[in-house]
Amino acid sequence: MRRTLALLGLLLTLCIGGLSTSHAQTHRYNPEQLEEMKQLARDGVAVAQATLGMVYSDGKDLPQDYEKARYWLTLASDQDYALAHVQLGFIYLQGLGVDADQATALEWFNKACTAGLDGGCKLHERYSK
Repeated sequence: MRRTLALLGLLLTLCIGGLSTSHAQTHRYNPEQLEEMKQLARDGVAVAQATLGMVYSDGKDLPQDYEKARYWLTLASDQDYALAHVQLGFIYLQGLGVDADQATALEWFNKACTAGLDGGCKLHERYSK
């Protein structure tokens, strides 16, 4: 339980409080942390779901799997977790495991903006041009 709380604290530090999603993607997780993150994600913790999605997307600590990335990011997004909206936007913008679709990416960036993430507004504006 103590390690789970520590991991949750780490996830919250990486994903909340103005830190960028790229910062969360550069952090490395050991196998024990990954198992705890997976359990938190299965338990419905949005920050764990989004972080697990990013870990699957970048392929550094787990084998790269865009389908699993979209699955976990979508679960976090369903809880209106704005960073998950942004990551889904990039998946569609870059065509990672899906056909590249700028219109869908813009929808995700707009959702992030609507959820209050200034970066989502900036991304929507940038790619709308």
